[in-house]
Parts: sequence; structure tokens; C-alpha cells
Amino acid sequence: KSKAGSEIDLLCFVCPLLPEQMVTMKEEEVINKIVATIKLAEKHRSSLAVLAGFTSIIGNEGIEISKCVNIPVTSGNTYTAFMTLKGIYQAAALLELDIINSKCAVIGATGDIGSTCVKSLANSVNTISLSARSQPKLFEFSNKIKNGNGVKIEIHQKTEDAVRNADIII
Repeated sequence: KSKAGSEIDLLCFVCPLLPEQMVTMKEEEVINKIVATIKLAEKHRSSLAVLAGFTSIIGNEGIEISKCVNIPVTSGNTYTAFMTLKGIYQAAALLELDIINSKCAVIGATGDIGSTCVKSLANSVNTISLSARSQPKLFEFSNKIKNGNGVKIEIHQKTEDAVRNADIII
């Protein structure tokens, strides 16, 4: 129970396979074990399955697994991006930060989590400062973001340059 009085119920079901097993076993066998674990969670009235670690790359990044179960399936990356964005909006409200006029720096902007956050924030902030390992990939990604939004895009090779003067850092 939190200090504010809120409570959540969390049941965690773990598929008992190590990464080494997932890459050496037949994919169908791994999928069957993951599906069995999710079906057990369904019996306990779980409303969401979050694939983490190696389970999120099995079966076409969880697509095949989601076809075999009756609850939504998400990768850990999707869930992490969602929770990151939710946290940003909550923190901005608490700090009375004017998000529309803010600058957001995203480190790892071309990765799954970073790119999802950039796409979502492109309609909400004034400026997005991007940094990633692959500069060509970063330029390509930034052009896609620029073409669909009015957000100002800054591209940086160095993390310290990307975060300079940022109101929000991911």
C-alpha cells in the first residue's frame, strides 16, 4: 500500500527458460512454453502479459505468441516506453513544467524505447534533442520526425551536448 493509500495487485509468472535455452531449443518448443506460462496467468485473471528479455524476441517479437492467448501481449520495450511517457507527463504536472515550450533530450533515440518516446513527444514539446550511436540512422529517423511534425529537431553525436539545456531527459 502506498503512502497515498493506493494499492495494486501484481502476479508475476515466469517462463523457466534461460536465454541460452531459448536460442538453442526449437522456436516452436519455446513458444509453447511461453504460451503455457501466459495461459496460467490468464487462469489467475491477469489482464496483461509483458514479454521481457529474450521472450520478447521469440515468435516474431511476440506476434505469434499473442495469437495463442486471450490477453494483450506487449514487449518490455513497449511497456517501458509507455511508463516513461506517463512518468514524464506526471512529473511535468507536479513541477508545473510547460511541456509545450520545453526541450526534451532522448539518448538512444533510434532504439525501440527512444524512438517510441520521440514519436509521441514530437507533438507535445517545442524541441527534441536526439543522440544515438549510428549517426546515419539518426539523420534518417530525424527526417521522418521533421516531415510529420512542427517540432524543432537537434542532432548530437555526444550525449553531453544533447542533454545541455534540456528540461526533460530520456
